[in-house]
Amino acid sequence: MMKKIFIFMAACLETGFIAGILWEHRRAKNKIMEKNRNIDNLQRNQRFLLAWLKLHGRSDMFDAYFKWYGAGNIAVYGNGQIGKCFIRELADTKVKVQYIIDRNAKYMDSEIPIYSLEEDLPKVDAIVIAVMNQSDSIAEEIERKCGYSVISIEDVIDGSSMY
Repeated sequence: MMKKIFIFMAACLETGFIAGILWEHRRAKNKIMEKNRNIDNLQRNQRFLLAWLKLHGRSDMFDAYFKWYGAGNIAVYGNGQIGKCFIRELADTKVKVQYIIDRNAKYMDSEIPIYSLEEDLPKVDAIVIAVMNQSDSIAEEIERKCGYSVISIEDVIDGSSMY
């Protein structure tokens, strides 16, 4: 009888040990996958910024892209560092930034009007999303809200570099 109890306890310990190893393996695998996603995002951001640097000061390329796209009057979603730099980049172009959209609009001040997505948005030819790594979900939200044409800033930079 003692032998059976001992075998049963050993089997329970072994099962718990194996379950613990599998749990830790899954946790480590998830951490590795998250780190790989972060690395992919950083590499994509780096490629984007390097492409933008090559275009810096080349307002003719932005003009050509937006003319091709049929967007002379735009809005920019995102009043963070990327959005502000993009708006400054467009200052010497024929493209007119009519307004900015930002989730924190009520806390911001700008020479250009700032709206939140909850407000009625004036008509523009396109809205450029100047937020990295979230453009797909933001585009869906904008399209549901107002149906305006949406362009990610990555597409603007990639498209402008072709001119």
